Amino acid sequence: MSDWKCPGSDSLRSPRPEISSCPACGRELEIWSDEAGTTCPGCGEKVSRDLPVGCWEWCAAARDCLGADRHDRWLKIRKDKGKEVTNDQA
Repeated sequence: MSDWKCPGSDSLRSPRPEISSCPACGRELEIWSDEAGTTCPGCGEKVSRDLPVGCWEWCAAARDCLGADRHDRWLKIRKDKGKEVTNDQA
């Protein structure tokens, strides 16, 4: 069996910080690549980021690749944001 993993899901399987700014107060924020958003520690504003379109939405192997919990959480986040999910497992 191969240890190969799809590079399209790398930012969800191996999260890394992304720097953003709070739109309300301008404070620098850290949002991890496996998070849909955070709460600004300066003003309490809920800050979300654009969710990347990824293979986890349509690939039949996505649930195994990411793990069921992470996969299902991302599909729920996408649905909650009103985006169409094309994954047949959603």
